[in-house]
Amino acid sequence: MAIRKNEIKTDSLLVEWSNLMRPDEFRGSKKHDIQVVVDADFQAQLDEIGIPLTGTYENKEGKTIAKIKTTQFTKKGLEAYGDIVDSQGNKTDYFPRKGDMVRVKIWVREYEGKAGLWLSGIQVVEANSEGGGSGGWDAVEGGFTGNAVATAAAPSEEVSPEPPVDKDDLPF
Repeated sequence: MAIRKNEIKTDSLLVEWSNLMRPDEFRGSKKHDIQVVVDADFQAQLDEIGIPLTGTYENKEGKTIAKIKTTQFTKKGLEAYGDIVDSQGNKTDYFPRKGDMVRVKIWVREYEGKAGLWLSGIQVVEANSEGGGSGGWDAVEGGFTGNAVATAAAPSEEVSPEPPVDKDDLPF
């Protein structure tokens, strides 16, 4: 948790929502963003900025959410946000989702007397995504898994890449 000039590095924060795999497009502008739950430590960092913030709101549960955005990759024509590292600091192709814990590097930019939070990097601390792509289903013990197709029994006979052709049967 450090503030250097206009940079904030957070401790672990809970992800509420993210548009990192594909940008959000609004009124012709494409931006990647991540929305995180503001905890007491992050709120203290935000209070140190000293001017009102844009991009914060209260969710249905009454928690303060901060929306942190960037155009860094969309301006280069890239679809996915590319500055995500794992807990060890190694680049990863994992995109944080709701329920994950992340640390965020933020650049604070002032515009017309308000501060905007701009995304500069993400470190995934814990991947706890709600559903994990399961659509909210609980696991069924001993049930079908997607790996079942990959582990199907191999054929007992060697399969030729091309079927045999009877040359007498060809029309030409």
